[in-house]
Amino acid sequence: MQWNERLNKVRLLLQLLASLAISTTFIASAFAVDENNSEIDFFADVAVDSEAEKNNESNHLTGYLQQQLGYSPKDHKYFAFSRKETGISQARTTLTLKYQNTFADGIEYELSGNSYYDTYYHSEGRDNFSNSEYSVMADDVELRNAYINLETYDGLWLKLGKQIVAWGESEYVQIIDMVNPRDLKEFGIVDLEDSRIPVWASRLSYVGKQWGSDLVLVHKFEPNKTAGDFSDFDQYITLRNFAAIDRDYKTDVDFTNPDIFFRLFLQKGHSDISFVYAKSHQTSPEFDIKSVEPFALATLYQEIETFGVAANYVYGFWLLKTEISNKTGMRFAQKVPTDEFNVYRSYHQMMLGFEFSGINDVQIASEYIINHIGGDDDILAQENNNDLFSNRINFQFLNQTLNVELLLAHWVQGHSDSVRLTANYDISDALKVSIGYIDFIAKSETDTLYYFQNSDRIFASLRYAF
Repeated sequence: MQWNERLNKVRLLLQLLASLAISTTFIASAFAVDENNSEIDFFADVAVDSEAEKNNESNHLTGYLQQQLGYSPKDHKYFAFSRKETGISQARTTLTLKYQNTFADGIEYELSGNSYYDTYYHSEGRDNFSNSEYSVMADDVELRNAYINLETYDGLWLKLGKQIVAWGESEYVQIIDMVNPRDLKEFGIVDLEDSRIPVWASRLSYVGKQWGSDLVLVHKFEPNKTAGDFSDFDQYITLRNFAAIDRDYKTDVDFTNPDIFFRLFLQKGHSDISFVYAKSHQTSPEFDIKSVEPFALATLYQEIETFGVAANYVYGFWLLKTEISNKTGMRFAQKVPTDEFNVYRSYHQMMLGFEFSGINDVQIASEYIINHIGGDDDILAQENNNDLFSNRINFQFLNQTLNVELLLAHWVQGHSDSVRLTANYDISDALKVSIGYIDFIAKSETDTLYYFQNSDRIFASLRYAF
């Protein structure tokens, strides 16, 4: 091993040790006890002016500082990945800030953003990664929410700016929850609902006692964020051997030609039902041939039309839920390209699920998702059916300060599984520590997760909120 590589590893080790020392200091402070063996309030010496607090209750600056560490316990068998050996695979520091203010009755705005810096990528050096992986994974500064929200009439709201719009019932896949693209750089580690990326949009909403509606116009298209080329969670790793992929995308979405989403929802007693229509661009790409020599693929983000329904019903300790959609205008690659590399097909999705909370401090949630491409004629490069089953079990301990969760996902036709176990402990109101492990299981080269079976990761984080 060359001396510069050793020096980089020493620097990384020192950074990890520093993180551990900071963690230990925080933990010791949070658990400090006085001479009478009673707990000391971590913020006991902070004087609070109640009048000032009252005057500033509509004006908030909050955020958090987080240190994440990742360790990959397996060598990669598939040569295309940039990481070859067992070892540290993440050492990311993240700072998030959020400013909220209400400056008049019924008018509020929010401005938030975050930045991160991954010491692992910087210490290993740019030459050890593709340009895409380094630029996507090493560091970033991004604007998150930036909107103004005002009540124009009783129950009628107008929200303008960069925002998140959350619809639907599924926790594991996007069916009618399509307004926001997702950050998929770390597949399976981050929950789907936590991965939404805000978009520039106008939203007109009416919320009544028993019904309401949403009209959302998205003025700037954003695709899903995917992991960098050749990284551990590169979704297109199997294409890298024989094709270059052009990540550039072009759509005609702008202020005068927005993507359109509409929802009508009804609420009565123990049930809710939503009807959705959308004319929008899909946020995950399809591919088309850009050039033959050299062979290169271009990403396509098709304009599609969606009709969908989502509903839930509460019965005692049970929450029963479903979600259905029909999407037209999508393109899928053929096994043997003829005049066209892709063919147009309809795409049908359905989710049936439940949540059960009848056991103290335990919640169980399951979903079965059917994904079906129309036209069962066996000419596509992928199977027409791709069903998925997910099961989540959540435990609360120590007066709900310790949360342990087990998430299992099974790809039925893809003969693959992922298992994720996480534990989160609230040391104090401001300090939270997490640790987890995700395992990808597959046997055959045709299995969905086969090439990711050695992308397993042990991950931990320490977050300080302020």
